[in-house]
Amino acid sequence: MTELVHLRQNPKYEGGVLGWLNCNTTSTAMLIAFETAGAKAPDGGAVRNCTLNADGTPDRKVGTKPSQNVSEAKRCWNVELDYVKVTGEELWELGQDPNLAVSVSIDYSVISGTEFDGSPGFRGLHQVVLHDGLVYD
Repeated sequence: MTELVHLRQNPKYEGGVLGWLNCNTTSTAMLIAFETAGAKAPDGGAVRNCTLNADGTPDRKVGTKPSQNVSEAKRCWNVELDYVKVTGEELWELGQDPNLAVSVSIDYSVISGTEFDGSPGFRGLHQVVLHDGLVYD
């Protein structure tokens, strides 16, 4: 069974001014490493550097879309990731599987201002990975 390596989404660890906008690319990096059993192990910054806008220009302004990162995993690392939409119940079931790693887009505004809020003031979408019953953020 492949172990999931937790990567930190933080400019301090991956370099670059876009570090705080790289939750999706960091999640994608964890999936690439998981799918290749660590043979390919980019960080979120490397995935971001590979990410392109629809017009082919580098995406350097805001957060990325899951569909972009699925494309970039294939283009830059030759790793096939599935992009599917499922219900919350199906998602949680998939996230319990030790043989799968699932990247999930969540609406952070739901917990903003609560005791679970780890980023005061942030109210946008956030990306995390579920694997073997744990949430990797």
